[in-house]
Amino acid sequence: MEDPGSPPRHFETVSPEAVAAAIASGSLALVDVREEAEWEAGRVAVAVNVPLAALAADPGRIRTVAGSLPVAFICRSGKRSASACSIAVESGVAAVSNVGGGMKAWVAAGLSIEPRDGEVLDRRP
Repeated sequence: MEDPGSPPRHFETVSPEAVAAAIASGSLALVDVREEAEWEAGRVAVAVNVPLAALAADPGRIRTVAGSLPVAFICRSGKRSASACSIAVESGVAAVSNVGGGMKAWVAAGLSIEPRDGEVLDRRP
């Protein structure tokens, strides 16, 4: 049971556009939890890649990557990043969000990825 005096332990789902705006203002760190081959195929330029398994093995790595910034997690569709959000919340990270629809929604929104001709793989290798 949660302590009534502690902040709520949850995360929110946000749009790719909202995440892009927060990144542009320098107020958010983005962590991509896909596997390396997925990351190499196409990624958000400022994201840091920490595969979900590595994050689960070392949840403290979130603070190393994000510092004091709020953190958003992204994957292909939003499922693995939701798991990453849960890990972060359970690890005591207060400001956590999930990019709704993941990289698929990011690209559909017309937001840039690198390489410029990159792609979002349909499945994990």
